[in-house]
Amino acid sequence: MRQFITLRTLEREALYDITKAVKSALTASGIRNGICSLYVQGATAALMIQENWDDSVPRDVLKMMCNIDPREQRTVVVTVLGDEGYENE
Repeated sequence: MRQFITLRTLEREALYDITKAVKSALTASGIRNGICSLYVQGATAALMIQENWDDSVPRDVLKMMCNIDPREQRTVVVTVLGDEGYENE
């Protein structure tokens, strides 16, 4: 069985929490036991597993991403976008 979760990203560097979307797809499938595999399509897309116990992690990850490719100097500000995740401003 294959389900698709589509996100429209708004920023060059951003983190989006897809936990609820994955849980919803699993519930809709009716499958009760098994393995869920996730694949992220895109040359610069990635999947990160993080337990969200420390609020500084999203900011630190976005800051690290900006340092890897410092095309311009910018300040990383993380805004919580409800259930959608974290976004760099």
